[in-house]
Amino acid sequence: MNRLRPNGYFAKNILSRAAFQPRPTMQGIYVNSKEEPDFRQMVSSFVEQAGRYTRIPKENVELYKKNDSVLKMNISIVRDDGQLEIFPAYRIQHKTHLLPTKGGTRVTANTNLLQQEALATLMGFKCALLDLPYGGAHGGIRADLTNYSRREQEAIFRTFTLQCVKANFFKASVDVPGPDQGTSSREMNWMMDSYSTLFGQKDINTYASVTGKSVLRGGIEGYDEANGVATNTAIQMALSNQEVRERYGLTMDQNLQGVTFICQGWGRRGVSISKKLVQKGAVLVGVMNSTGGVYNPSGIDPDHLIEFISNNPESRL
Repeated sequence: MNRLRPNGYFAKNILSRAAFQPRPTMQGIYVNSKEEPDFRQMVSSFVEQAGRYTRIPKENVELYKKNDSVLKMNISIVRDDGQLEIFPAYRIQHKTHLLPTKGGTRVTANTNLLQQEALATLMGFKCALLDLPYGGAHGGIRADLTNYSRREQEAIFRTFTLQCVKANFFKASVDVPGPDQGTSSREMNWMMDSYSTLFGQKDINTYASVTGKSVLRGGIEGYDEANGVATNTAIQMALSNQEVRERYGLTMDQNLQGVTFICQGWGRRGVSISKKLVQKGAVLVGVMNSTGGVYNPSGIDPDHLIEFISNNPESRL
């Protein structure tokens, strides 16, 4: 089977067309066109729309829209009070013709199968765009980790890892998870350690079974800041385009000075992106996360907000 991006053509067109074309009609993709489409339907629609501008056969576009492998499971742990609790969990592999597959692990109270399938598909295109030798993937657990002790959280991730291993959805040569919303190097360390406990004596690539782990466990310096650097670079490149600048009323010599923006999500990526944009002269006027938001038309200092949240861990934005 051909790779996802025949000479990069299809994936690059998917990105450019989806980014600058008007929002497509969703009619025909789901029953009631008046309803807001779910995330998977949105991704499918954009892929289909962009495919019309390429020479890719329609049946191939249909193939790219679908995921190859879907693992849906229920994982259980015994809580500190002795009660048993069950969590829906998922791991999706977009395309398995190019292994290993690669993608994040999202843990939120509202993640679901449709969201994970959409994220896996997007990971497939992202890997293809950057010419990375991976098929896309994504996984997640439906849980609000703030409601669980550290021991319970660790049990959730170790159980999730073991279930993925049993289904052959976890291995350096098969499927490599990474962090996403609700996860960090701590969780990646737990997952890698669980795999190592089972196969460390057999698999020389144990440390390569996850990305985003701590530096002491083989991780890469600057991993947490990488997304911020990349997003900032992408914004700078977009604003160097005259058509984009005219759309937002910016002069060619304005750069980012005085440009206002809102950050949706105040994790390590959102913080890193916001800091770099502010350093370039942009003004952060709003921040939103899963607990609420804060708005100040005069500007928000990212460092001050970080300090406030650190000193008031029980507070909500």
